[in-house]
Amino acid sequence: FDQALVGVKTSGAPEEVADEIARWPEADYVVVTAGQFDVVVEVVASTRRELLDLTNRMRALAGVVSTETFFYLEMWKQLYDWGTRGA
Repeated sequence: FDQALVGVKTSGAPEEVADEIARWPEADYVVVTAGQFDVVVEVVASTRRELLDLTNRMRALAGVVSTETFFYLEMWKQLYDWGTRGA
């Protein structure tokens, strides 16, 4: 599998774009952010062609101005064991 992080710039509020992409099974991480990108998405694709198709689908969404894809060449570390804050 190929993984990539995609930064998405929107023309307005990013919630509708984030909601749509979050429904895609290939998107395993979708966040609305502050900074250069309005939405950041991690995608997992079975081929590079599928990755291209995914980014083309993102660019075709209403409200998407541009995308920038960061293709993962090698994974050094990925943890999801940080838990949650206690009350």
